Amino acid sequence: MHCPTRSSSITAATAAALFVFVVFVATAAGALACSRTEEKTKNTTIITTESASGATSSAASVAPTSASVPVPPEAPPAPITPITWTGPSSWTKQPPSNEMRIAQYLVPHVAGDAVDAECVVSRFGGGSVNENVDRWIRQFDPATTQPLKKATRDVGGMHVTTLDIVGSYKGLMMQTAAAPQPKAGWRMVGAIVEGPGALWFFKMTGPDKTVKAATPAFEKMLDSLKR
Repeated sequence: MHCPTRSSSITAATAAALFVFVVFVATAAGALACSRTEEKTKNTTIITTESASGATSSAASVAPTSASVPVPPEAPPAPITPITWTGPSSWTKQPPSNEMRIAQYLVPHVAGDAVDAECVVSRFGGGSVNENVDRWIRQFDPATTQPLKKATRDVGGMHVTTLDIVGSYKGLMMQTAAAPQPKAGWRMVGAIVEGPGALWFFKMTGPDKTVKAATPAFEKMLDSLKR
């Protein structure tokens, strides 16, 4: 019968111990690897979640809203620029009788008329050119008004609308205790000038013959308009 030697026994024991050690190391390594994988997975999940949340938040912060859309400002009104003209030398320039008048002229009457005519320049009121033309027409009694004359032309780079009316003149019909008496046989020659930023009104009123005689001087004054 053969018996193993002492050295063989030691070698077998060593091999067994080594095998156990290897198994232990492998097991520990596997566990460590699993732990790291799990930790990495958790970290990755957290990072992914935060990243998605951050992207959503960023997208929401830049998404346009109705409140963030700028509203274009309204265009400012055109500035009112004064215009110039030359008054007839035969007329007498007077101080304006009220603050609504910019200039005022006395037009001397002709033979056959008892009173002088008046020419006023103003820049008041609102409305369009046609609305102001209608306002002038309403200052005459329609039952006595002769066919009116209306014309347009351009002077000094401005559009001018002229009106010639003859009839019973009622005036502005101010709110007074007693309404003014209509003036029969009167004439009005007026012009509405579309100046820079405003309408300018040139209005001559008075007895028919006097205003008719002064109309060429009135037209010459309009021809001198400049902006």
